[in-house]
Amino acid sequence: MQIFDCVTFFKEFEQLKLRIALLHNIVDRFVVVEATRTHSGHPKPLYLKESGDETLLNHPKLVCASVEFPDNLSNWGREQYQREYLNGVLKRINAHHGDLTLVSDVDEIPNP
Repeated sequence: MQIFDCVTFFKEFEQLKLRIALLHNIVDRFVVVEATRTHSGHPKPLYLKESGDETLLNHPKLVCASVEFPDNLSNWGREQYQREYLNGVLKRINAHHGDLTLVSDVDEIPNP
């Protein structure tokens, strides 16, 4: 069984670094999905991808993905869409039915 720690990302760099440091020995893969718009629908850069933070971006357990929202979603719909997008990323990195998948906000760090 593998453990996947999945989060949506806005620009919580310090929280993401802390999360990875605290869970590094427990989690097999960290999955981060960042959107090109805020949940209220405003355009935003892909802060993580464009950060140039090589230590974070080249972390061997980190998988980063970006998502674009369909035009017809509400604020809550965009949040849900971003979380559901994690499923496709998990399939692409070969997560299996018996694996443990954690989904939360970046600042909701599980107790190791």
